[in-house]
Amino acid sequence: PKPSVAKIETLEIQVKDTGIGMSQEEQQRIFGRFFQANRGVSREYGGSGLGLSISKRLITLMGGQISFTSTQNVGTTFTFSIPLVPLTTNEKSLFLLLNNKPSVYPNSASTSPTSSPVP
Repeated sequence: PKPSVAKIETLEIQVKDTGIGMSQEEQQRIFGRFFQANRGVSREYGGSGLGLSISKRLITLMGGQISFTSTQNVGTTFTFSIPLVPLTTNEKSLFLLLNNKPSVYPNSASTSPTSSPVP
């Protein structure tokens, strides 16, 4: 028998805001470290300008992508997607063990549908 290949799914999330949007110049620099498109907003709400830079780095490290569309005085929509690869039985067991989750449900002789007993 041929080994089965796990199907890779993609998780996509969109975050829309109906705020002030960004100019073309701001859009060119939005993923830079310590960049804030509107200094007045940063004074009012705080922030260091690292959030989008860190987000892009993490998403890229996970094999994903982040993009956005923005219109001044209308708002901005950020979209990111990351591939989701199913865990192997050993990976599930390790995850459950590291997170102190029992691999067998209490008061039941059967194992969890998403895990197997840890050897």
